Amino acid sequence: MAHGLDLIAIERDGQRIAGDTLARLSKPDLLRRIADAEDPLCVREGDVLTFVGTEDEVDSYLQHLLKDDVIDEDKALGESLEDYLSSSPSSPDITCFSFVVEAKSAFVGRTIANIDFKSAYGSLVVAIEHNLLLRMKPSRNTRLAAGDRIWLIGESGLASNLIDAADAEVIDQGTPEGSLREPASSSDGTSTGHFA
Repeated sequence: MAHGLDLIAIERDGQRIAGDTLARLSKPDLLRRIADAEDPLCVREGDVLTFVGTEDEVDSYLQHLLKDDVIDEDKALGESLEDYLSSSPSSPDITCFSFVVEAKSAFVGRTIANIDFKSAYGSLVVAIEHNLLLRMKPSRNTRLAAGDRIWLIGESGLASNLIDAADAEVIDQGTPEGSLREPASSSDGTSTGHFA
């Protein structure tokens, strides 16, 4: 997490563990829980961890792990978010979606941290488009304005209230024009990494 990555899934013995809990935890709470041997979220040998970050963040962390011989090269995989979401049935039940902040929205003028998408909706803000400028992984201090398009990934069940309330556009295998397809293929794109 020091590399800027966000943990979105832990798979143990072929089963995803505590997905709804994981989706709502703040980074400090998550760090505390994954280090606590008594906690079900404690990372154990053989667990497969899935992180999301920009391509540069994922590549940097992979290189760090490989350099320190923490993982074997064949056990680390980085792929675009789009490919990950449309891949195997063992992928977590997460949804990528976006919505435009309407002028009358309660989100106008509030920061990402103040809204706390993660705790309230089990969703992580991965990008924001403001005045036609797309910024990947915006700061939690980013203040939302009317007309901003917000891109999120979230636990499908937890995010459904936000998706419905915001009349969000859900992204699946057929990514619409102007969505995460373009930045995901750039050097600033969003990627996931799996580490066993």
